[in-house]
Amino acid sequence: MNDKVQEKALNPNEQAIAWLETMKFIINTGKIDGNKKVFRIEPTLSKHLLQNPNSLY
Repeated sequence: MNDKVQEKALNPNEQAIAWLETMKFIINTGKIDGNKKVFRIEPTLSKHLLQNPNSLY
């Protein structure tokens, strides 16, 4: 969020990543970077987190 990056390669096998995808907070782009999948953060959530960075804690 600090770099305002909308896409990032993440390990889809991590529980937190799977939860974020299930909740539709991140979206699988279908791209692969090494052994990781590239996800895009939902734009509305991105805007909210920039304004309220601690809201997921």
